[in-house]
Amino acid sequence: MKSFHSISAGLITASIAISVNAAFSDLLGNALHAATLRPLLFTLMMASCCLAMLLLAGNSRLKLAIPGLDEPAMVILSAMVTASSLHLLGQPWSTGQVLSTLLCINALTALLTGAAFLLAARLRAGQLARCLPYPVLAAFMASSGLLLIVFGLSIAAGHSLSLTQPASWQLDGGQAMQLGWGVGFGILLLLCMRKMDHPATLTALLLLACLFGPSPATALQQSSAPLWPGLELPLWQEVLSALPTALAAALMAMLGSTSNIMALDQAQQARADLNQEMRVNGLACLVSALCATPPVSIMLSDSLLAGRMGARRWPLAICFVTCCLLAIWQQQWMLGLIQPYVLGGVLIYFGVELLSHWLQRWPALAQAERGILLSTMLTFLAMNVLAGIVVGLVLSAWQFCYRASQQNPLQDIRLQPADTGSQQPAVLTAELCGPLYFGSASRLHDQLQAAIAAQLSRGDLVQLCLRQASLDSSAMQTLHRLHLWCDEHGYRLQLLCQDGATASQLQQWGMSASCAHPAAPSPRPVAARQRRAGHVGTVRPAQPRFIHFMQTGRE
Repeated sequence: MKSFHSISAGLITASIAISVNAAFSDLLGNALHAATLRPLLFTLMMASCCLAMLLLAGNSRLKLAIPGLDEPAMVILSAMVTASSLHLLGQPWSTGQVLSTLLCINALTALLTGAAFLLAARLRAGQLARCLPYPVLAAFMASSGLLLIVFGLSIAAGHSLSLTQPASWQLDGGQAMQLGWGVGFGILLLLCMRKMDHPATLTALLLLACLFGPSPATALQQSSAPLWPGLELPLWQEVLSALPTALAAALMAMLGSTSNIMALDQAQQARADLNQEMRVNGLACLVSALCATPPVSIMLSDSLLAGRMGARRWPLAICFVTCCLLAIWQQQWMLGLIQPYVLGGVLIYFGVELLSHWLQRWPALAQAERGILLSTMLTFLAMNVLAGIVVGLVLSAWQFCYRASQQNPLQDIRLQPADTGSQQPAVLTAELCGPLYFGSASRLHDQLQAAIAAQLSRGDLVQLCLRQASLDSSAMQTLHRLHLWCDEHGYRLQLLCQDGATASQLQQWGMSASCAHPAAPSPRPVAARQRRAGHVGTVRPAQPRFIHFMQTGRE
């Protein structure tokens, strides 16, 4: 029974990979204005998926990991087609040069993605995907979804459409009819998948559309197209000019793939080594570079489907690879069978899903986060990928600095009057909480200065409790200014820190600082108990405030 489930899961996931790769090959062929290149692009993409599947089946520690062109690859294809292919078409170059250049850009992106994976695994930076601000990642993915919708409409209509060229949307009667079929099929996919969230539904709809859709006579139009058209030397200057876009796309692909791996590990409760999975995925990206295709990644939905169906690793992998090889063998017939409106509808469906998925948190975002998201999207669509990421990161950092400067870290202030009998001086104790950054540190200096001058006399003691506060260099300078002011007016300033490292840093500035609590006991017995108990009950350190803010937009 498990073998039957493995074969069924392999057939379903292979059909999805075939349809997506056919849509992507048609997308690139349409962008290059050369439909005869579709067989070559489709063959390369399917070969990359097969090799990555065998590599992951033999080395991944997850229960099931199915590679393919997932959301990160959609982003990369959108960015590459926009920034490279359409630019190259505006120059007097041959189709062979444009194709060679595009393949080199794909290979370069896959190499950079694989290098990013391997470097992150080497540095054991498995949690790197959590550090990217949510508005930036959401804007990047949502913009890519919008581009996918436009590309799907272009493929369905058989006419190049552009967001920045309103004249390109003027269609004749035949193109408008084909566009209507593509939009209708995309809406049908969206409604059916929302109603029955199962990949088998997508497979069944694709099969029905190919067999019973309009214009089935075009199934043999491309039977005489050569598989290996003439390639020429690539335009190396254009490859180098696309390097910033490739770097940005590689970073986003690595972060998106890492998020998929983390989600799959949590869903399957596999307790896999995330750094090992990143290393294996990096090797799979290098394999895709050998095929001159965008980097492959672990497809979360297909992997979860196979896990729910009770599939086994190697039978699933063998069935998946067999179906993909058959698709490569009969690729002329298969690409002719899949009509343009079907491919356009598939891209429209993926684009709408991508756009809605990353914008579903829009109502929960604050006004500033919405502004960052929209600014990043507009920069990405109007300029390029790297500029959009830079704008999003700069705006997110500015928002964090502004919010931190508006906080009041003075949580509590109390006065202990002087005891004339025992000659104890008055003590003003101030509890500080939260970050002491930028404007908040200057505001704290003014508040403490006014409170000390109003409530203490010369020779009294000022205690600042920094147990729950985080300091930066500007906070150190502010405390040093307060220390000099207290010495000048005859007050004694004492700082109580949360750890010895902060106390020693303050002492280097010439201030009286001490650790408020005694040194913690040696952690070895706790570590030994944790090793005996395994992974159950393991206490993980709290996420830094800056990373938490950048990821969620919330304090």
